[in-house]
Amino acid sequence: MATKASRSAAKGRFTRACNLFESALDDKKVDLEDISLRFKDVEKAWVNVEEKHDGYIAGLEEPEETEGRWLDEPQERFYSLRKRYVKYKLDFNVDVEMKNLERARDVEYDTFKMMMHSLGNSINGNYSHESICTEKRALLNQFEEVKRKNSEFCKRLPDNEQKTGSVWFKKIEIDDSKKIVEFVGIIERAY
Repeated sequence: MATKASRSAAKGRFTRACNLFESALDDKKVDLEDISLRFKDVEKAWVNVEEKHDGYIAGLEEPEETEGRWLDEPQERFYSLRKRYVKYKLDFNVDVEMKNLERARDVEYDTFKMMMHSLGNSINGNYSHESICTEKRALLNQFEEVKRKNSEFCKRLPDNEQKTGSVWFKKIEIDDSKKIVEFVGIIERAY
């Protein structure tokens, strides 16, 4: 049978666990693993509060109505923190996904730039027409892959940021399209 003092002590531990968890959520340097561990502490403390409260109520001969409502405030806080935790995990996963999409786009663009450099070397090195045409087709396909990856990235951006992704692509499209047209012209004139 739990005493009123043990119930109050459990509520105090719960409050401290909640405060630590909220501080961690507000600290941008804290990672998902630490947030998850702190939420587990909140859950354990919440279970302990429920057990102590139930034990205390069970030991009373005639519980007062106010005793039943004693649990309302910590229960509301627990459910509120659980919602914040779920939202944090979803936001974290979206952020990771966006970084992965951006990284994939950048890798494809870096590959495209290397292929363009290689094609330039092939042209300057007087490689065979067939070899240069093969590289040209591969370069154009790679450019399409960069466009596709950028499109995937932009679709996942919030509406107010989608223009930024489009501007990124427009800039490279203008800069690199000139080089592609130049290469294609050189190839067609030379062969």
